[in-house]
Amino acid sequence: MWQYAIKRILLTIPTLFIASGLVFICVRLLPGDPALLIAGDVQDEAALDAVRQSLGLDQPIIVQYGLWLKNMLSLNLGISISSGTPVVDLIVSRFSVTAQLVLIASAIALVVAAPLGLFAASRHNTRTDSVIMITSILMLSIPSFWIALLLILVFGVELKWLPTVGYVSADENLLQAVRFMIMPVLALTFVVLGQLTRMMRSTSIDILGKDYITHARAKGLSEAAVLRHHVFKNAFAPTMTLMGMIVGSLLGGAAVVETIFTLPGIGRLMVDSIYARDYPVIQGSVLLVGTAYVFVNLVVDLLYPFLDPRVKL
Repeated sequence: MWQYAIKRILLTIPTLFIASGLVFICVRLLPGDPALLIAGDVQDEAALDAVRQSLGLDQPIIVQYGLWLKNMLSLNLGISISSGTPVVDLIVSRFSVTAQLVLIASAIALVVAAPLGLFAASRHNTRTDSVIMITSILMLSIPSFWIALLLILVFGVELKWLPTVGYVSADENLLQAVRFMIMPVLALTFVVLGQLTRMMRSTSIDILGKDYITHARAKGLSEAAVLRHHVFKNAFAPTMTLMGMIVGSLLGGAAVVETIFTLPGIGRLMVDSIYARDYPVIQGSVLLVGTAYVFVNLVVDLLYPFLDPRVKL
């Protein structure tokens, strides 16, 4: 088990290195001159050359990458062109909002989807199974922004139970923070719930056809005991893998929901930075999201030995 964990941790190093290289190259391919954005609308070539020199843009591309990698390891991602704020401080504050939204929504979806998918598999080819599957497909088919607008219309405009837009930090007012996060969390939960339910159901159906399940039933175990002790743990491992991929993608892909509810998250920050051509923020945000994606999947891999005994071997 320790060899498995060490191997997985070591594999993250070249993955992060490749991800940083891709981020660096993609940002350099964007149109526009960062020096011109910083210096403003000036015609003085000497001033532009001075800005390029201060940014290291006059160096060969490999030297620029080396300098950027050195600054990245020291958590120096530069200064935002549009706001003048250090990029690290800006993206960390925004990322915390997105992390709250995504982790809460994913946790709720997982808690509901795991038993729901297992229950649907135990009722395979029945009316109950069909209802659960149709509902899951509908959840997958409806875009998150449409669900968000529907929630605003029902709970914000008609019933006036919840605030429609805005954000309050939990440090300021915990109750208000919960009220502002309910609808964004629900909007993401519906989408994630459909995917996890389908995965849990399909893997549970596959496991129910295994020989050791037949043997467990032949020993006289009840159906509930078979599902709880023999099916759930084996079916839950692939669902956790999908869960890690979903969480990683949502950390950078929740921009639509964040924009609708005006949440100051990392996704909305990236969209605003793209429009403003704020290259340091774009670079730092994409790098942070990519790093978070790698570490989320690393955590899932490290949990696998506790879910699947075969991994320990």
